[in-house]
Amino acid sequence: RLASSVSILLFAILTDRAFLYDWDPPPPPPGIPIHEGCGGPQQKYRPSTPLWSALRSDFINWTYEHSRSPEAGNSTLLMDYVCDKGMDEYRAMFASQDLTAVGEGFHSVVWYTDHAGVYSAFNNPYLQPALAALGLQQDIAFACLFDFLYRPVPEVVNMFRPELQILLDPSVFKIGLQIRVGDWQLVSASSYFFRPQNFPSLFHHYFQCAEEIEGSLAQPGQRVVWFVLTDVLSLRQRLKDRYGPRILTNTTVVVEHTVKSDVRSDSPFLQAAGELWLFSLTDHHILTRTSGFGKVGAMLSAAGPSHIYQVFQPMNFFNLVALSNRKQVMWWHSRKCTPEFADPLLELCTDFTGI
Repeated sequence: RLASSVSILLFAILTDRAFLYDWDPPPPPPGIPIHEGCGGPQQKYRPSTPLWSALRSDFINWTYEHSRSPEAGNSTLLMDYVCDKGMDEYRAMFASQDLTAVGEGFHSVVWYTDHAGVYSAFNNPYLQPALAALGLQQDIAFACLFDFLYRPVPEVVNMFRPELQILLDPSVFKIGLQIRVGDWQLVSASSYFFRPQNFPSLFHHYFQCAEEIEGSLAQPGQRVVWFVLTDVLSLRQRLKDRYGPRILTNTTVVVEHTVKSDVRSDSPFLQAAGELWLFSLTDHHILTRTSGFGKVGAMLSAAGPSHIYQVFQPMNFFNLVALSNRKQVMWWHSRKCTPEFADPLLELCTDFTGI
């Protein structure tokens, strides 16, 4: 949701509109269906943690009451692209069509979307003159716009001071690894007999990649840190035990899905916002390909074109069980991880949820 909001901010800038992000709309009146979620209508309304509990802006006061939100009136255009609905059309608006014509004649344009399109907008001939006039550069525009909207609040900074002391040290060579096991483990782990934390070797491709990056780029005698994020908390400790003192990871955070979990606490969102920010402070990034979280953090680093390496992780219960039983999954293999083999940003930023 954060990444998609950056794209809509860009739309607002290009069309000279005010920007408001309604992070958590109020529940509908009785009898009115709730907006369909991924996989079908939501059964109940679940308010999210307020956006401003974890993030702030130097330029925008995010705190507002729904009863005092700007009224759009009758002149409203609804752009609904949630859960891959009309995704080709949505992507084309940013990549190849005149995005600035969207909403002409309407007072307000309301977007529902969970995909981003900032990077591809720079290849759009309709938008290139305006983007050039703004002084934005393709590789770092997403990071610049995100930083305009979102910075961690002091409470988040204080939660991660031990990690910050290391990740802000310019003498340390820092590699970020993000391992996304999947919602089946994050949301409903108790429903499955398989425990991926008991098989840390399943994720060795990430660490082979880190070893290659370290071997080719770290200076002799330089301290090296592998900052590890994963959505299975107990797996963090097992990986730390397996790979030793190079591992930097927080094993005390509360890891929950901020939308799908039944946990009604602010802590998971604060910690997710903090770890996203920490991940951006590493120099090189190894990601689960079919996950947006690590991709956003890596692009926030604004580290240039050759620092991201995606691993095709089988975010699927059955595939992981097969691997744990040493059965071959044909597309699960290691990759080369030296700078000349870093993933092209165009491919990375237009795949899956986009950037």
